[in-house]
Amino acid sequence: MHSTPPSARLLATALFAAVLLAGCGGGSSGSKSSQSGGAGPGASQLASAETPQFCQGLGVNGCRGINTEVESWLANAHLKPTYAVGALDFAVSGCLNCHMYQKSGVASKKSKAPDLTHVGGSRNQAQIVAELRCPTCVHPGSQMPAYRSLSTQTVNQLAAFLAASR
Repeated sequence: MHSTPPSARLLATALFAAVLLAGCGGGSSGSKSSQSGGAGPGASQLASAETPQFCQGLGVNGCRGINTEVESWLANAHLKPTYAVGALDFAVSGCLNCHMYQKSGVASKKSKAPDLTHVGGSRNQAQIVAELRCPTCVHPGSQMPAYRSLSTQTVNQLAAFLAASR
């Protein structure tokens, strides 16, 4: 059995993001260098995780808008740049359709889903992985979908980012 190459994982994530964000402004064109964010925390990690196809799937501002948001999250939470790819996975995997993170996403007044800004203060990475894989196993009756289609690597990166968010 072989592992999925990073480029295939990113393409799959980009396609997933494109479906989730289809109503958010359409695609954009441009190369990775014109779409990447600034030189903030995690910028090099973000740039290495992106392809032009991935950025095009993210709507009008492509990676620039997402990278700015992710870099802001890392700086505000004083997180190491190593969490950048997990934060990117969080930003594009549909989590913000129900959850809040540092004032991004759906307001808790409009959703029953909890604000995840400080979730690492109450859950460790293994607990977050379990919730992502089978939310109803952890919280019977949960409205959250199971993210079984995400690769183990993606789930682990996303969970590491959330677990570090205290």
